[in-house]
Amino acid sequence: MGNLVLDQNNTGTGTTRLQSPATPTLDVDSVINAAIGYRVGNAAAAGSILRGNGINFVPTTYPLVTVLTTGFGPLGTTSLTGVMMGLGANGYIYTPTLSGNIKIWISGGANNNITGDGINGSGHYGSGPAPANGVAATGTTFAINAQQGISWSVNPVTSLVGYQFLMVDKITGLIVRTPYWFDIAIKAVTGGTAGIQGIRMMIEEY
Repeated sequence: MGNLVLDQNNTGTGTTRLQSPATPTLDVDSVINAAIGYRVGNAAAAGSILRGNGINFVPTTYPLVTVLTTGFGPLGTTSLTGVMMGLGANGYIYTPTLSGNIKIWISGGANNNITGDGINGSGHYGSGPAPANGVAATGTTFAINAQQGISWSVNPVTSLVGYQFLMVDKITGLIVRTPYWFDIAIKAVTGGTAGIQGIRMMIEEY
């Protein structure tokens, strides 16, 4: 590392800068003790903390939560194999900025319009162009078991009765600063038209 020198151009401003001609890195082999505090980019946003992103400690709020409450209701399907609902193509997108590890909650209503028929579904995510409604299931799956996903084999009462679902899962290893779409793939069980409504998504990056 090059020699550190005091920048004398800042006299009278209350700020002393250290300049390094060879590298922007300051290595300290002892304790830095500040009586007032520290700034990043000459600022310290209220409520932010320093958190490692794998390269540096950077300021961020914690937890980092994004809530999408559009209540989107996509077109249903008669398909007996899983097809996408097109959530990602309608704004259900998250770009990780912290660690690439997230907790995700997706809630809504699910039904089948035929008494005795049902609906199954699972979560999917990916980067790049988001899939449209009705295309074959694609991306990486999450919330795939009966406790996490949509698993409703038989409509028990009438064709107008549905039920509320909540998908909950953790996803790790997302690439920071890369947008990801999130979607649900559903299929009709036995027959009828399966559908989901009022979809809400919440993501917490940790």
